[in-house]
Amino acid sequence: MDTSDDRELSQRLDVYQAFLKLYEHRRGLLDELLDLENATNALLLEQKLFYIQGLIEGDRVQLITNLINDQTQILTQPQNIWTIGRDSRQVGIPLQDKRLSRCHAAIRYIKDKGFYLADLNSSNGSFINGDRIHEARRLQQGDQIRLGGSTIVFFTGSTHRDLPAVSADLIDRIETVPIDATSPPDAEVPSRALSHAESVLPPDRTLLISRSAKSSESG
Repeated sequence: MDTSDDRELSQRLDVYQAFLKLYEHRRGLLDELLDLENATNALLLEQKLFYIQGLIEGDRVQLITNLINDQTQILTQPQNIWTIGRDSRQVGIPLQDKRLSRCHAAIRYIKDKGFYLADLNSSNGSFINGDRIHEARRLQQGDQIRLGGSTIVFFTGSTHRDLPAVSADLIDRIETVPIDATSPPDAEVPSRALSHAESVLPPDRTLLISRSAKSSESG
């Protein structure tokens, strides 16, 4: 057994002895610690994982995100500017978060340069990887954006690649795998309703659907 294995075993024994002492002398404290761990794990499971993906296909630029209604949506905007805030009358991506300003920030695509995040003089600021930004900053692959109480991971893609066809034998193997009957069906928006919604929305708002969140909306 090498030194690293010895060290790990020693640490595990130390933890075991500490819990044994707690069990023998401070059972109530041990129960509280275990309850706290369970509560923390439950909280982590409830946390939402938000993302924004900037997609470039020729002259067509889109944002794909699950910020609105916790559902993945494709957002296009004629000026390639996507505004974010808590006032659905002013922004294209409204979020019910009292820590956001009414018009908090914007993501802008500049041709041949990339996607940029700009803070719009918000009260609580906009952050990229923990740094508060004061000028429009270019977004990089994997950047973590924090707006209000939401942390959003940013991705971008512009490379298109066609994959080869799957062999008949492999298709047969895939089709023999049983489908989980308990999986919920995807929530789909009928194409006719979507076309109608896009026709009546103003040009700076591709979709105006408020996201349900635990944060209460301020007036």
